[in-house]
Amino acid sequence: MSPHSDARPGDLRGALVSRRPGAFVGWRERLRRYVMGPALDLAVFRVTVALVIASSGSVRVASTWAALPEDARVIPAGVGWLVPHLPITPALVQAAQGVLWVACVTTTLGVCSRLSGALLALSAFYVLLVPQLGGAVFHDHHLLWFAALLALSPCGDALSIDAWWGRRRGFPRPASGVAHGLALRVAWLLAGLIYLFPVVHKLHAMGVEWALGDNLRHQLWWKWAQDPGLLPAFRIDRYPALLHALGLVTLGFELSFVVLVMVRRTHVLALVAALAFHVGTHLLMGIDFHVLYVCYLGFLPWSEWRARLAARRGRTGAVVAGATGEAVRDASGDLGREADAACSVRARRRTLVVALGGVLLLLGVVVAGARGAMQAYPFACYPTFAYDPGQTMPALAVDLLRPGRPPQRLSPALYQAPGPRGVALDWRLAGAYGDFSAERLSAWWRDVSEREPLRVELARAGSCRVRFTRVRVSVDPDAPPREAAWSEELLLELPCAPLGSCCRFDREQGPR
Repeated sequence: MSPHSDARPGDLRGALVSRRPGAFVGWRERLRRYVMGPALDLAVFRVTVALVIASSGSVRVASTWAALPEDARVIPAGVGWLVPHLPITPALVQAAQGVLWVACVTTTLGVCSRLSGALLALSAFYVLLVPQLGGAVFHDHHLLWFAALLALSPCGDALSIDAWWGRRRGFPRPASGVAHGLALRVAWLLAGLIYLFPVVHKLHAMGVEWALGDNLRHQLWWKWAQDPGLLPAFRIDRYPALLHALGLVTLGFELSFVVLVMVRRTHVLALVAALAFHVGTHLLMGIDFHVLYVCYLGFLPWSEWRARLAARRGRTGAVVAGATGEAVRDASGDLGREADAACSVRARRRTLVVALGGVLLLLGVVVAGARGAMQAYPFACYPTFAYDPGQTMPALAVDLLRPGRPPQRLSPALYQAPGPRGVALDWRLAGAYGDFSAERLSAWWRDVSEREPLRVELARAGSCRVRFTRVRVSVDPDAPPREAAWSEELLLELPCAPLGSCCRFDREQGPR
């Protein structure tokens, strides 16, 4: 770095603005200084992403959702051309899960790091797709984007078996480089866009009324109605001024994160704000987004902190300095192998690969975000919550009809898949959003009626029919039970179990 420059490594403001006369440096050099990054920080990002993918809930449930009948699936936008030709069975998905977990291990350890990253990205594309076919898209797409970045970047240049083996052979990996920092900054920008487009759609749909009206109260009620266990002891919904303040803070955070995270001085502040935001939404609304905010461990300036710790301990010699990890050498000023590597053809090729791949990833996210395409894959706009949902919520109701007896409304526990995915599937089957399809509902019923515990209930009922209705029920937690205005719309009637399967009986095992 020039001794006449005030620009700090990794500081966008310092890199692009020169404060002293005569300290002019070409814009390319300033940009290079900003983009330069340490191999250590990229390595921590590699380990973090691999571990988060390995522990992802979507990965764990993928084989379960692979059993959903083909006619009951809902294909997200972006893969409609692919899914009809893609074999999806529980056995195949379990095999893909095995490949994914092996790739997570090799990526974490840094064994053939880029190849492991590519294998992780490919297996994650398939495994993470399967649960998205269950009626609603659940937004963990960033795991796929980050895995693709690992495949494109020199993520194995530190904290890896690759780096250890290179040192043993006399070919140590570079401690820093433009490709390392560029990959991290693309990841930061992708994370920033995750927040930016939802707030743009909020403001476009409702303006500041999104924060100052009844919208947030209704959003909370919906989440509490889906999971009554979320109803807090402190009823924040009874304090409009507090809700309005939280709404304004939310808008401010989502608008500013993409800028704050890209600037060195506010980078850590942005990550702390994101953590606070996600903890708050988890506590109040049950939205568990740890698959995103845990990835932010890989965004922290580990090399800078290590350098500060080394300085405090009085160490001398080479220290990785600043968020860029630009190597600071001893008094001789010998830049050594790191500078040579940065100027090499290989380093330029690495940078070009990361740059082109990053542009494609960013383009996909920008297009999906601008369109508000929340039900899409592998690029999507993350949930916008852009509209006031109102005080009533849709649901799928299933009534058991038997001759000479009043209709019996079945408990959702008999047929609904657990968690938010089950609620989302019910909404899609009922046509609460998207299109209603009698074929989809029939295919789902044929499958679920042959599963426990619904199969036993239908066997006991004997000859019967089922009636499906779309209902709307009040979500106001203070409304008297069952007194909130219901509306019902008949959707379909079917036999209780096709082909009489509910009435088949095994003498030894009972109804089946």
